Amino acid sequence: MFGKKKQTRIGDPFFARVEQTEIDLNDEVIQDLAGKSGVSESWPNVSLSGLQQFAAGLVNDVVRAGDHDVRLGNVVYFITNEKGRAEPTGLSWERATLTAGFENIVVSTADHIFNDTEIRQDEDMTYDIIIEALQPLMDAVLANGSLSSDDLPDLPSEEQFRQARETGEVLTIEPNKFQRTTIEVKPPVVQAVENETSDQSQEKILKTVPAIPKIIEQPKQPASGDIVKPIVQAVVPTQDNSEGVMTESDPTQKLIDRVNLAPNAFELGDVKADLPAEHPDYVVSRLNADKAKANDFLNDTSNIYTQKIRKAMSDLLKQQQAKTKAAVEQLRDTNVSETVDAQMKEERATEFETRYAQAHQAREAGYRTAVEDENARHDNTLKTLKSDFVTDLEALKVSVNQELDNWFIERSKDLQSNLQATVDDQVSEVTSQAQTETLTSLKALRDELLAQNTQSLLDMHQKLEEDISNKRSQYQSEHEKAMISATEATRKC
Repeated sequence: MFGKKKQTRIGDPFFARVEQTEIDLNDEVIQDLAGKSGVSESWPNVSLSGLQQFAAGLVNDVVRAGDHDVRLGNVVYFITNEKGRAEPTGLSWERATLTAGFENIVVSTADHIFNDTEIRQDEDMTYDIIIEALQPLMDAVLANGSLSSDDLPDLPSEEQFRQARETGEVLTIEPNKFQRTTIEVKPPVVQAVENETSDQSQEKILKTVPAIPKIIEQPKQPASGDIVKPIVQAVVPTQDNSEGVMTESDPTQKLIDRVNLAPNAFELGDVKADLPAEHPDYVVSRLNADKAKANDFLNDTSNIYTQKIRKAMSDLLKQQQAKTKAAVEQLRDTNVSETVDAQMKEERATEFETRYAQAHQAREAGYRTAVEDENARHDNTLKTLKSDFVTDLEALKVSVNQELDNWFIERSKDLQSNLQATVDDQVSEVTSQAQTETLTSLKALRDELLAQNTQSLLDMHQKLEEDISNKRSQYQSEHEKAMISATEATRKC
């Protein structure tokens, strides 16, 4: 059974192993995908081509169909040495998660390597080492034909990686094919924990064909040959919890998941395709073909915009969560006991001097009064008074120390309790404020990107509508000429 067989060796010189997977290996859909891709025979060892096919199938049939991500596990890459033994390459795709924006295993691996926090913080991990580790993987997928050079990632430069390390910027790793025709969109600027603004980076929205286009039908059926005005709709949640009302699920992720651009389609006339020019419905047939192409283009473009908007919002969410986590951890690192102990050591010495001085002053005043009153008395009486005074002062020190010990214990308890309560209140306040700020930032980003992409769709539709209208005259002329030719042929007969 898939996932329960003994680990099987793979003869490929470069292969992968899926560890700590979280996918349901008993699921019928997943088992079917594993069988078609060939990974079930050697699982958890998988060939690169099999892993690519399996991951792509999971994205299409599970992620997009179920509208949720799939945690694949840790993908570790191996080579087969001269003795035929598996040897780790040192390259891995940790915590591999398949999303709707998945391109291929090499792009995802490169994205993990260049953006992983632990790798960036490792001073010994240089740019050259990363490139040297990724190159055998890219050579292997080219050699086995599972991917082409256009599918390989467009890697950042050494300067871009250095700046990302310093600013915490998330590098966008995309296939080479996306670098040909692009539309530039500026991502949001997020303020770091130290209140320093990171550099703005350019994210490219690429003209490719995504899966599952969405079309919203018109309410009425127009007459044949009419051109329907498009209505571009941005589907967003009707309630965004902006007033601070929390739901059972994370409102920020829910806000991202429900963003979708859905343009209305051109309505197609009810005629057959590819009619001859002399047919009465020839013009409508040709217009239908142009409208169908326009619908495909608009739907593909709107889906690309939707994915890019979600990715930009997800990047913002990750940075906000990292900032909140750092602030909370800094507060939680406060050592209440050590802080109170240090404070009490300083206060005890000062408090003792103050209390002792006050009591000493009172007793000294009594002493001087007694001396003045008894000044006439004999010297022996004066000596007795002095002896009593000294003894009283020694007893006073003991008494004050005992009193101070009791006060120190109660004072320590009160300070610890108050400081712990203050820290808890600050943690709650920082978390709540960060949640509110994150929602506000995400809504602002959503509104800005929706406005930009909606205008772009409207411009595209207007251009397509003009092209279709211009072709109407051409098709009508062809139709009339065909009808005249047919009529003349009929008369000659």
